[in-house]
Formats: sequence, structure tokens, C-alpha cells
Amino acid sequence: MINEQKIKQAIEAATGLAVFYGEVSEDEEEPVEAYVLFFKGGMERPEKGDQISMLKRIVVYVCMEVITDDICLALIDTLENLGLRFRYSEADREQQGDTDAFLDTEVFTFTHLVKRRGC
Repeated sequence: MINEQKIKQAIEAATGLAVFYGEVSEDEEEPVEAYVLFFKGGMERPEKGDQISMLKRIVVYVCMEVITDDICLALIDTLENLGLRFRYSEADREQQGDTDAFLDTEVFTFTHLVKRRGC
């Protein structure tokens, strides 16, 4: 079974960044500029005729000064090794407050199969 703790530990090992589930902790002493945020998204049906299983989405948001291909591939490989399936990612740049500084952001979407009980 894939749970939040396993995902968090895997992401920390792959990226070396601070990892949060749901939202960045307000308890942080200093603002965190390089981090990973993940959460469980919605569900979708894998195929039109499949009534037995559903796909659960896991969304991973990476924010850091420069997101390299090595970080992306390490994240994808690590989470696929846990049993998640990489679907796609979208990259962007985000301005830091009122400054001229920008951070790279990339949102990765993964899925995993969830079987219905009693089917």
C-alpha cells in the first residue's frame, strides 16, 4: 500500500529537499525557497468499461531556484519504483514576492491503481 509517509521519504531521498504533504508548514522558522509539496488529487476511470478499479492521482509540486533534468528524472524514477505511474509534468517560473527573483516550479502528476472493494 502506498501511503503519504512512504512517498515523503522517497521524495526526500531523491531530491534532498524539504518535503511537505498538503501545504508548506507555517511552523518553519525561515521561509523555505526550495521544497517539494505533494497531495492526493482526484480519481479517474482507467478505461470506459472498467468498473473494478480506479486511478488515484498524486500531484507533486517542486519549487527551487533551478530545477534540473536530473532532479526531474530522479523524482520520476523514485516514485515509479514505489508503484506510481508518471503521467505528465508542467513547468513554470514564479516571481518571489515583490523582488526581481524567480524560482522554477514544476508540477508532476502520477497515478496509481485502486481496486474497489467487493468487486
